[in-house]
Amino acid sequence: MTATIYVKATVPDELAQNWLQHLRDFDATNPNCHFEVVVESETKSVGDVMRTIDINPPLDLQLFARRKT
Repeated sequence: MTATIYVKATVPDELAQNWLQHLRDFDATNPNCHFEVVVESETKSVGDVMRTIDINPPLDLQLFARRKT
């Protein structure tokens, strides 16, 4: 049996990478888990978001989309 858990986390920009690393560490040490993460920011550039998700081990899939302004 598995559970699907939806989390919407609102964290300050300076804590986003630490939070993602925490989530990725849990994912890496529990092979029966699978995470899909969406990062969005109204203030960060695409480059800033790319640096935010630069965690170890890397995420399996990265997709970048920019909203129309």
